[in-house]
Amino acid sequence: MANCCLCDERVNPPQWVCSKCALDHELAGKPFVDWPDWVKEMANFEHADRRREAEERGLVFTASECIEAEILFYGEPNTDPLS
Repeated sequence: MANCCLCDERVNPPQWVCSKCALDHELAGKPFVDWPDWVKEMANFEHADRRREAEERGLVFTASECIEAEILFYGEPNTDPLS
């Protein structure tokens, strides 16, 4: 679980705002890029908090750790092109 970036109500990731705040601030149905700058900034703060919490719980992996896992599970790293 995570918190609404505006009121701290509990939300399910990847949501940034609760239903009430989405309605109160006319965000419902709008893409993130169309949200007011101040709401985007609050979402960025919440994103940083979520990331910090995930790191503290050991849920964030570095790129080198991902490569090590691929070698462990598949015997070799993924060499597929990204595009």
